[in-house]
Amino acid sequence: RSSKEANNCLEVVHLSILHALFSVTTDGWTANNTTSYIAYKLQIVGPSYTIKSHVLDVAELSLWHTKNNQQARLLSTLQKWEILPCCTETGDLFESG
Repeated sequence: RSSKEANNCLEVVHLSILHALFSVTTDGWTANNTTSYIAYKLQIVGPSYTIKSHVLDVAELSLWHTKNNQQARLLSTLQKWEILPCCTETGDLFESG
């Protein structure tokens, strides 16, 4: 992706979440070769209750799947998109680490 395309995409995301409700969710899976991946997705609820989704990142999980590693990767992705979280919740699904 070119720098101009990346800036345009970043601007669209920022304008979309400026006056809307949004959430960031994750989806993880393991490929046949036992390589694990995680995707980060932004869901935006607009003024007329329409939902728009953007995939922020898809990454290989080369580290242990601990709560701390998951949270660090999520925060890194949000920082890359210049989205400042007000809180993070990883639930009790991950082993503490």
